Amino acid sequence: MDNKNDDNSNNNFSINDFNKATENDINNSLIKQDTKNEINDIIEENIDKCIKNGDNISTVDNVFPPTTDEIFNKFNMSENEISNEYKGKKKTAILIINNGNPKSQNEFSEFFKYIFTSVNLPFQKSIGSWIASKYSKIFMLQDQNCYNNPRILNNLWSLKQKKIFELYMNKISPLTAPHKLYYVKNNGIGKIPSTLRKMISNKISKVIVIFNNPHYSDSYTSRIMAEIQEYIEVFDKDKKIGWKIVDNWANYPELIECFVKGINEKISTFSDKDISKIFLLFCAQSTYSSFNNEKNGYKKEVISTVQSIISKLRNEYSYTICWQTPNGITEKLGPNIGSSLKNIKNNGFSQVLLVPLIFSMDLLERMFINEIETAESYSKKIGINEIKQIDYLCGKWGYIKCIANMVYQALNNEPILKAGDRKYINVCKKCLKKNCSKHYKLITQSNL
Repeated sequence: MDNKNDDNSNNNFSINDFNKATENDINNSLIKQDTKNEINDIIEENIDKCIKNGDNISTVDNVFPPTTDEIFNKFNMSENEISNEYKGKKKTAILIINNGNPKSQNEFSEFFKYIFTSVNLPFQKSIGSWIASKYSKIFMLQDQNCYNNPRILNNLWSLKQKKIFELYMNKISPLTAPHKLYYVKNNGIGKIPSTLRKMISNKISKVIVIFNNPHYSDSYTSRIMAEIQEYIEVFDKDKKIGWKIVDNWANYPELIECFVKGINEKISTFSDKDISKIFLLFCAQSTYSSFNNEKNGYKKEVISTVQSIISKLRNEYSYTICWQTPNGITEKLGPNIGSSLKNIKNNGFSQVLLVPLIFSMDLLERMFINEIETAESYSKKIGINEIKQIDYLCGKWGYIKCIANMVYQALNNEPILKAGDRKYINVCKKCLKKNCSKHYKLITQSNL
């Protein structure tokens, strides 16, 4: 099948047509495996060139794929040529939702105001704004050192790798190309309505929505989905856009492989490589403990991710889970890093590997990095000789491929995602929104 012929077929190639296509048609239209391998080889060969050195880095924390130009040059492409190749075709959008990355004082205030006034906290109306103001000042002070911290990757995922992601998606899924990556920040700074307006103006025909945190949470995921549904009804009244939400990919195989690879790479740097002496401390984002009842599976999903990783590691390590130190006045999940390190030392371990579970280039990650550095200092005081941390996933080529391949499978309704799809029998029982039944439909009745 000639891709150019696709462009001349009134651009009405739907996902149903894809499912009806013969195996030969599909194989001929998709990118050849050799070309896929070429892209991977380019990235692997040039990874060393993309390391961003820092004076205080003892490990390679900042590993990036090659620049987009290197890939374009390899395939003798230019951005204009790519644009012309898909000229007139309707675009497919990938909408990634993260927690936001505030930098200025106003953005910090808006970020915390959104957090402390959007969840049903005690005395929310009277003190929510006051708490937001207090926390914005505290974290502005903490965050001043972050921009010179070599562990902070300066959000290069969204700045540099966006084009690489889009190019890779166009290569592996030409039937749904061109692809465009968008971000929604859950902090009031780049909110959902402005992003949806932008997508509609760009003539998007399909949207895959992905949450950067792979674990479904009633206090976060469900609330954002309700907002998305509300704005879809406003901006897409005629239902011209096909929507699919991937809200839970806690055990997606490529995600697990990314963690396993990161753990194995860092284990090899310990002075004593005896795995019986190295303790794995998994660190997850916390949430309000009142939400973590039997119907809200967030904690169980985090545990299932950890168990999948440990299983891939052949159950050879001792491990436990800790939770990011809670902020605010409402009880959250625990224990935190400090308490966990003390327990680990009391159990006779003096080597610890920290494994952050999806902190995705946003404020939560910056707050967490400060917490880790405090923990590293604390660990020496209590007698832990060696504490290390695996590299964050967001700058890794394997993680980019993980997201891209998941999008491809979501577009084609491949069965591998069934492991991550929820039944949504009990959705958002604590949500303040009144139209939970509407976003239930959005999730369970994809109209791609």
